[in-house]
Amino acid sequence: MKFLKDIFLNILSQALFLAVQQIILFPIFESHLGQKEFGFFLLLYGIFNVFTVTIATSFTNLYQKKLNIYIDQSREVKTYYIFYKKMIVYCLLILLMVFVVLFFTKFNTLSYLLISILVILTTSRMFLIVWYRVHKNYIFILFINLILSLMYVLVLVINPLTISEILLSFIVIELLVNIIIYILLKININRFFEYNMNDFSYASLNFLMLSGFSASLMNYSDRFLINILLGASSVTVFYIATLPTKLMILPFNMMSTVILSYLAKSNNINKQIKRKLLLLLPIIFIIVSSLSYLIGLLIIKLLYDEYYDNIQSIYFIVVFTFGLVCVDSIVRSFILKYYSIIKKSVLDISILLIFIVLSIFLVLINHSLLSIALAQLVSMFLKVIIEIFILLKLEVED
Repeated sequence: MKFLKDIFLNILSQALFLAVQQIILFPIFESHLGQKEFGFFLLLYGIFNVFTVTIATSFTNLYQKKLNIYIDQSREVKTYYIFYKKMIVYCLLILLMVFVVLFFTKFNTLSYLLISILVILTTSRMFLIVWYRVHKNYIFILFINLILSLMYVLVLVINPLTISEILLSFIVIELLVNIIIYILLKININRFFEYNMNDFSYASLNFLMLSGFSASLMNYSDRFLINILLGASSVTVFYIATLPTKLMILPFNMMSTVILSYLAKSNNINKQIKRKLLLLLPIIFIIVSSLSYLIGLLIIKLLYDEYYDNIQSIYFIVVFTFGLVCVDSIVRSFILKYYSIIKKSVLDISILLIFIVLSIFLVLINHSLLSIALAQLVSMFLKVIIEIFILLKLEVED
């Protein structure tokens, strides 16, 4: 019963923020910026999400994966501070390396600076609340996300008219929310600087980040490829076509994080859970694909009516891909906990490369968004098949 309650609270907490951002703010940004400029904003925001999700999720997942080692309370607190401190250092190093590369391109320096600050503040927020996730205090997470969502609503009052103004308003909000979390968690700054970072699993983290980067890039690589192959205006069309599925994937992503928190202190997957999971996966795929087709069209009609006809040719394919993504989001919790991080990294990188190569090949044949949609579907199908095979091979305990 508590498991279902925690899933509900986690879904609700994330749904609040996602609804404010994707349903309220982004349609207004599109009307202010126009199709091409909004496509460029989506590209920048995709870059932000790739770095944020990769860094924050890698650190939170590794912390939860190793939690059974840190049962002693004093050691658990120390490890929490070490992970947080190391995460900030990783953020700075990665962003510095990216800046050096971009320095020799025509990339907008101001945009990169704003994105970098936003990455650091957002990854900080996302990791700080992992303490309450592993201790299954989802009420606190709901409270934080309620504050976050209300602050993002205030962006409407500011009414930013340019991409820089939008990013700056996001930075101010994330800074304020970080300060609130620091106060509520009673973060001890002195202890934060005192703890030695040598007590850290570098190899596991690096492979986990490589895997996370590939998975995150897979989620947003469509924007990058479309921008290169078809132009920024097409980024907007594809984003709108996939928006309903990105909204409806939320329950499955939140379920995944709750599952991982409940698996944190176990060593092997339970035999009965494994059997039930394998039976549920095809049912989940059929149900979510069917429902999302009709619900998604209504969402697009309501929010972006002028794009409704433009998305018809790819929407059916996008829906099937979404069903596979839902299956992947559930299975990956078990693979992350009980499977080799190195092998998982190889899988994620391989799927990303397949998607990129297949996208380019299909675009050369058919210069349209249909090629990108088909490449996504084939790549995700291969990934899910391999993940189910891995799940079948996992060692079980009675």
